[in-house]
Amino acid sequence: MFICKICNEEYAENMRYSRGSRYCKKCGKKHSEYLSFRRNTLASLRSMPLEDKVIQTKFLIRQAVITFGEDHCYISYSGGKDSTVLSHIAKQLYPNILHLFANTTNETLKHIQWELNENHTNIIIVYPIDAKGEMWNFKKVVEHYGYPMFSKRVSNAIRTYQHAKTSLTKQNSIDYIERNFKKYQKYIELPISDKCCDKLKKEPLRRKAKELGMSKVMVVTEQ
Repeated sequence: MFICKICNEEYAENMRYSRGSRYCKKCGKKHSEYLSFRRNTLASLRSMPLEDKVIQTKFLIRQAVITFGEDHCYISYSGGKDSTVLSHIAKQLYPNILHLFANTTNETLKHIQWELNENHTNIIIVYPIDAKGEMWNFKKVVEHYGYPMFSKRVSNAIRTYQHAKTSLTKQNSIDYIERNFKKYQKYIELPISDKCCDKLKKEPLRRKAKELGMSKVMVVTEQ
């Protein structure tokens, strides 16, 4: 018997959505339809003229702020070109909207200082300190968890395999890597992990947002 990753119900082998999947047939079909919808939506958005993309972005920002309030929304700001475009558009609507910037200790801060001092962007710089008050840096994360290699998905798959608590979880991890990242199978025993981004950026940002009572984040994601 297997446990569906979505509905958590048990299912037999003949009710598996597809070979190697972790979904029952019903949930697997819905998940596949959802992914297809997302791909089609993304393709449609990418084909839009630039002016329409800006209008759509402004509409979504307004909806977020109207729904949750400006004092509960913030921009996860990296200082890169994508998040700078998002910042520029958001500030046209809400000039003082909060930006949270995670200083991972590997950042070049010249642009951030310009945003603060010259462009008058409302930025709070967050440092990678964990719940125990310990300061993290790249070297410390690598020593504790391993190197971020290849991609976040590959690193996560390898870390999941290495830290599996049961034989079933370990076998599922092996099957997942074989199905999706076969050429990386030879690296699964090496010190590789996706925890770098979590420790240096995601967790400190979430902690600061919670401290400030900020419940909704605007981010730019890679597709």
